Amino acid sequence: MAYSYDKNLGYWKERTKKFGAASIGYNCDEKLIYWDNVLRGHAISRLVTIKPGMKVLDAGTGTGYWAIKCAKKGSSVTGLDFSEELLHIAVAKARQADVEITWRHTALEEADLPANFFDIALSVTCLQHITERERQVEAVRRILQSLKTGGVFVLVEDTVVGGEPLVSDYMLTYPQHDWISLVESQGAQILKFIGVSFLRFAYARIPPQVSAALDFLIGYVRWCREHATVTAFAFIKEQSSFRLRGTSL
Repeated sequence: MAYSYDKNLGYWKERTKKFGAASIGYNCDEKLIYWDNVLRGHAISRLVTIKPGMKVLDAGTGTGYWAIKCAKKGSSVTGLDFSEELLHIAVAKARQADVEITWRHTALEEADLPANFFDIALSVTCLQHITERERQVEAVRRILQSLKTGGVFVLVEDTVVGGEPLVSDYMLTYPQHDWISLVESQGAQILKFIGVSFLRFAYARIPPQVSAALDFLIGYVRWCREHATVTAFAFIKEQSSFRLRGTSL
């Protein structure tokens, strides 16, 4: 394993040890996690429909929030993460929710996934924590390879507004156009993207429900989407007549 991989894994091991289930959210604050998920869930529901019987991949499942949401809708879900500590939390949450999910403990960029198998793949703020471009590309390649033709890849990531990629010990994230280029370079086509959060870093100064309400309203101003600090993207694997329809998630 590359040093950066070990560093990424160590980051999540220590973070989970300190914050538990709250480790996966902004500022490790459960209130912020709740409102982040409200916004993200609304954006995802505008991009894709989760139906009973669908095969869904939750790539970088963390504590299993999105995997469990999809399983409750009757889909067949595989949740994948490289953190054993986070997966332990996900398994316990799924048991409490009384849903069946297939769990995989592996790095996404090394995952042996079945080809042409999933109808939908979700990756919610996972790729940004793979801190090498080459590993991010390989992770995307494997996700897309596992999708059926016409399958949809929904990617939710932090997005840099009008600048260079943001690089740190635990994050490598890009402006919206660079995320689109990364995924399209591996054979998918962008269908739509939606601004999820615009005022995220104001959370420390105003109540999160107020910030979330403002984010929600701003998200419907079309020109604002390019100024989102978090963005949800939908890509389709190859050309097809497959069409997206929104529903609550």
